[in-house]
Amino acid sequence: MRPKDKRLVDLTLWWKNGAYSFHQGRGSNGRNLAEVEVGRTDSERGLGFCVDVGKEPAWNNSGKFVTFVLDRDQAEALREFLRIQIRRLRKPAKGGTR
Repeated sequence: MRPKDKRLVDLTLWWKNGAYSFHQGRGSNGRNLAEVEVGRTDSERGLGFCVDVGKEPAWNNSGKFVTFVLDRDQAEALREFLRIQIRRLRKPAKGGTR
């Protein structure tokens, strides 16, 4: 998938309740960007992703999907977040239910 234009976002990584790191989209120049948040689910068995495009409603005009781009600094922050969080995830429940 290749977006027609680079839709920058602000990225929030939730480390635990009340503890997060914020990574502003490079080149936002004070614009209100859409927000992407990533954190462990309440079951601690998976990672949840939340995309808030409320600031730019034209993003979701198809109602099918939302595309966005992480800049290099944000991608590196996400990589580090995933490296740490993968060890913190609980094993799947018996029977495969999450």
